[in-house]
Amino acid sequence: MSFLRIYCNFKRADFLKYLPADLVDYMKHITDLNRDRNTQIIQQAQELNSLLLANNIRPIFLKGTGTY
Repeated sequence: MSFLRIYCNFKRADFLKYLPADLVDYMKHITDLNRDRNTQIIQQAQELNSLLLANNIRPIFLKGTGTY
């Protein structure tokens, strides 16, 4: 399970209040960094997809990028 998923599941379950504040801050910081990185990857994949399709090349994205 990814760190992002752990933090989000703890938050959804209202469990963060039972953890030390510095740990929660760290988990939020890492989650925000991962979310920003993932957003950039998705934007790059969309740009690449558009470029390839404009040149009659049908890309096949694998792993996480393939789901967006």
